[in-house]
Amino acid sequence: MQIKDSVVIVTGASSGIGLSTARLLTQQGAKVVLAARNVEKLTEIARELPDSLVVPTDMTNFQTIKDMVQKTESTHHGSCI
Repeated sequence: MQIKDSVVIVTGASSGIGLSTARLLTQQGAKVVLAARNVEKLTEIARELPDSLVVPTDMTNFQTIKDMVQKTESTHHGSCI
């Protein structure tokens, strides 16, 4: 699987396994979408992860999930797989 230059959505990216996954994917060259409820933490994390996109998302709320996908697609212009 090609990770370099891929767009990857990471949920729970503000801490724990999600944060570790986002860091690892960034190191491998992915463009990471950081999704979680805590926008302040995500913004702080985005400073250390180049090409990342912060999208506050509550994974229990369908509308915020839909908004996350739309923002990801519009930001990365169809390069999502």
